[in-house]
Amino acid sequence: TIMAMGILGQITNNAAVDEIVYTVPAGKVAVFNIFASNANGSTSGIVKINGAAIATVGTLSDINIELKSIIGNAGTIVQFQGCTGIVTGYEEDA
Repeated sequence: TIMAMGILGQITNNAAVDEIVYTVPAGKVAVFNIFASNANGSTSGIVKINGAAIATVGTLSDINIELKSIIGNAGTIVQFQGCTGIVTGYEEDA
């Protein structure tokens, strides 16, 4: 049973610290996409999954990134630092 589809989480504040944008709920598995932008121009942004940096959102060239079809088990955490963005996708029962 698909439990949620569409926007799973978003953040708009270019936080200087790791901000949790989305956590896969207990008992679910998720397939999600990450779209992030760096609008502040002064420092690079970072996208992390479970604390590990998986992408850098640059200040001049790569200011917009797309990461698609990421599979996350229950408890998987997506964090943004120094960038804004959105997590889309769907969750289903594990």
